[in-house]
Amino acid sequence: MSEKIPCDGIGDPYPGLVAYLEKTLQERRQYNRSKYNKDVRKAARWAVKFLILFSQRQEDDEVRKVLDVASVGELVEALAGHGCQSIEPRHYGISKAVLWTGFQRLRPLVDEINADMVNPEINRVLRYLRMLLEPKEGQENKECEDERRATRQHLESKGYY
Repeated sequence: MSEKIPCDGIGDPYPGLVAYLEKTLQERRQYNRSKYNKDVRKAARWAVKFLILFSQRQEDDEVRKVLDVASVGELVEALAGHGCQSIEPRHYGISKAVLWTGFQRLRPLVDEINADMVNPEINRVLRYLRMLLEPKEGQENKECEDERRATRQHLESKGYY
């Protein structure tokens, strides 16, 4: 008989944090932001670790039920600054890392017939990617609220809310 893995059930493991994050910065001022921000960081670290384990160790048909192209696209957009009040240097670094990883993953798909044509272009883009300088300061994202609203609507339509 297999050993049962302990599980506390399904639900919000950090009650209230989603509601806190959905508030504007102005609305958050009434809360103990130091405590909430510490809890948010703890939850985010846990979520990243869990997502990595889920992606690497779960069977592909199970992963596909959660991480389809649309949901991962939303995640990548958010990591690249979509919906953020300002686009910061880290957003550019993350975008570069995603492009680099994507090119490396897609390179084996180039068949022998097209390799002479495609590989030099991939190499050229990767060289340019390494040369891009990230800005030292953030820049205001004027479309912030529209981006957040669109993301929320999309996630609601997928059943994430």
